[in-house]
Amino acid sequence: MFPIKDRKGRVVGFGGRVMNPEDQPKYLNTGDTPVFQKGKELYGLHEALEDRKNLTRIYVVEGYMDVIAMSENGINNSVATLGIATNRFHTQVLLQLVNEVIFCFDGDDAGRGAAWGALKNVLPVVNDGAEIKFLFLPEGEDPASLLEKESKEDFESRLEKSLLLSEYFIERLTLAIGTGSLEKKASLASKATELLRSMPESSIKKLLEAEVSNVTGLSKKDIQENSQSVATRKKKQTKFISPAQKDKEEKPFEPSGIIAKALASVVTYPELISEVDSTEWIKDLSRPEAHLLLQVIEYFKNSPNGQVADLLSSLDTDSASFIGSLLSGTPLLEEKNSVAYFHDCLEAMKKSNPTVRIQELKEQQTKEKLSEDETFELQQHLLSNLDKLDEEDKVLLRQLSQN
Repeated sequence: MFPIKDRKGRVVGFGGRVMNPEDQPKYLNTGDTPVFQKGKELYGLHEALEDRKNLTRIYVVEGYMDVIAMSENGINNSVATLGIATNRFHTQVLLQLVNEVIFCFDGDDAGRGAAWGALKNVLPVVNDGAEIKFLFLPEGEDPASLLEKESKEDFESRLEKSLLLSEYFIERLTLAIGTGSLEKKASLASKATELLRSMPESSIKKLLEAEVSNVTGLSKKDIQENSQSVATRKKKQTKFISPAQKDKEEKPFEPSGIIAKALASVVTYPELISEVDSTEWIKDLSRPEAHLLLQVIEYFKNSPNGQVADLLSSLDTDSASFIGSLLSGTPLLEEKNSVAYFHDCLEAMKKSNPTVRIQELKEQQTKEKLSEDETFELQQHLLSNLDKLDEEDKVLLRQLSQN
């Protein structure tokens, strides 16, 4: 049994590993609770942060025993997920702590599958300052078994054989699809551009597009157009929620606006969608981010365990890129503050739309007496929309004016 600590060193759960390698599941953790969610914690992160000043890189390994073995050999900068795949949240946490993250897995099919899953979750949050590497160990070996046979120095020298994200991206697609025919090159280009759509605009994205161009023989412009065509097809399949969407699409996304902050919150913590009682009022907001927020809420309602990489693949290019840039550029919100922060965002969004705010205050008035400030606010909203008021609202305005 292993105590699982959060970043502050508090024990929030326990993990176990089977003694018999044939037994399944290999790892067993405390069930999710209000204070522990295995998708949000990393074993060994608290210990790695104890030497924060000298922490420049972090190894991501498979299990608890690997972290312990590495620590016993003087490698104190390794973490492990809790028996699940590395997700986007893990990656975002690590990239806010260090610039160099090394995924260290067994070289067998399972290890390479885990590495590819990690890469797909890295793409939406990678930035130009990050250095992501993939280190594959000899088949059948893991850090714990290797460190029984070799020194810390020998183990760390294996870094010279690690693959950069760009190298592994191309190598994996080339091995999986091949480039021996025009059809295979076309298939590789299509798969690559679909993955690249999840990335925020950055130099590393442009360089990956150029590398895909080199491998397939298509021009960089062709690669970008191919990505657009995939996006267009998927966009046509998307159910538009707001009838006024055409007008909204003509407006650029606003990354610093309150709706964008709500959007970043709900993508980071999808469980926040349970805090939204109704989405009808969001449809009235005249911002493209509002429509995107509705799409994200709808996605996680239909796919409670959905991954961000899959969400981004379901969106058009601009929307996917916008969310990617939000995730890579927004400081990670602490989970304990997420509900209150999200509520504040929703309240600010409601107040930004007179129609929504008027309706909210009217509904509140039927249940309880409005405060003096709320009465004045409602009166001002009604006066500002005098030409649009129906007879009922005109009566209400007269009543408010008489009070």
